[in-house]
Amino acid sequence: MKISEAKYKANKKWNAANYEQISLMLPKGTRDIINRHCEALGISKNQYILALLEREIPELAREMEARRSEKD
Repeated sequence: MKISEAKYKANKKWNAANYEQISLMLPKGTRDIINRHCEALGISKNQYILALLEREIPELAREMEARRSEKD
């Protein structure tokens, strides 16, 4: 099922307002290792990387928890 042009534009606008992107350059083969690891855990690469960052950066963990609380 193809997404409508209007829905595509709305999603793109929402993503631009609510998300940021970071690009990584990894040695060849690293992506495949990460993909397999995430599949084994049953989570997305995004979820996995965010969890690692939250564990390493206390300020980020507090910010993410505050955002989760706002949704509840």
